[in-house]
Amino acid sequence: MNKKDFFLETTNAITGIKLLVSVILGIPYMSCAIFMFFYKIDAATTDLMKTELELRRAND
Repeated sequence: MNKKDFFLETTNAITGIKLLVSVILGIPYMSCAIFMFFYKIDAATTDLMKTELELRRAND
């Protein structure tokens, strides 16, 4: 077997690799970004989370 044969990829494999690292990973990333756009965290929400965490830690 020739050493050159190990590095031979078909055009379909190269297209699949490019899609895997660009489009396929980009779709879930963009969907998470859209959800985070509507997820509002303000000062009142962070204070509420802090209080709830302190209560949980006190009960453990």
